Amino acid sequence: ADCDEVLVRISPKWVHLMHEKENFDYFNKFFRLSKDFDIEKSAPVILSRPEFYIDKWLMRNDILENHTIEEIAQAKKRMMDLYNVPDYYDNLKPTSLGKSLSFAVKNPILERLVIVTRTTPESLATKERFIKELFRGSTNKVDIYYVETNEKKSDVIRNLGNKISSIYEDEISNIEDIVTNCNNLEYCQLFIPSYGYNVNVPTEIFDLAKKNKNKIIYYNDK
Repeated sequence: ADCDEVLVRISPKWVHLMHEKENFDYFNKFFRLSKDFDIEKSAPVILSRPEFYIDKWLMRNDILENHTIEEIAQAKKRMMDLYNVPDYYDNLKPTSLGKSLSFAVKNPILERLVIVTRTTPESLATKERFIKELFRGSTNKVDIYYVETNEKKSDVIRNLGNKISSIYEDEISNIEDIVTNCNNLEYCQLFIPSYGYNVNVPTEIFDLAKKNKNKIIYYNDK
């Protein structure tokens, strides 16, 4: 299982932080923000966004006309700094899937749960606390692999043996990577949480998964 947007949703809080009083005026120069932002009302919109990267989704159309490349790069860095804090995950709640897996891992029928998640050095400790708290009492059955930006999740998954029954992943590029490069998957179900940015998994990836006796399934996590 992936972590971000699978076990826990991180993007609504991220956009919320951009809207906080001390941040709003700065970020609003570069991104399309709203003075009436409400995280509860806006969360479904954020999760339905057509673009995976929040900065690309919110970026103003006239940004290049009004700002230099250096200023835009600085705005993106400051946005990333909102996430790269030592307590980002500490007040986040798990998704319904996260809760379900925390119960399932206590059942003897589930031998092991492996979390494969991309992370940054600054957020690693807070993410790890979240995962260990979610699976408290069952951490002996949970393995965590952290991959860096330039690493592929398939490099981890293809070395986990051939008894993988289910994979949970939200990002299309990772799904393509796993289906294409993990030859240890057979009769495996790849579950995708239904968000706006991942609705268009290429047909050839569905076909390749089917050819290898695997199945891609979308699910809604309310």
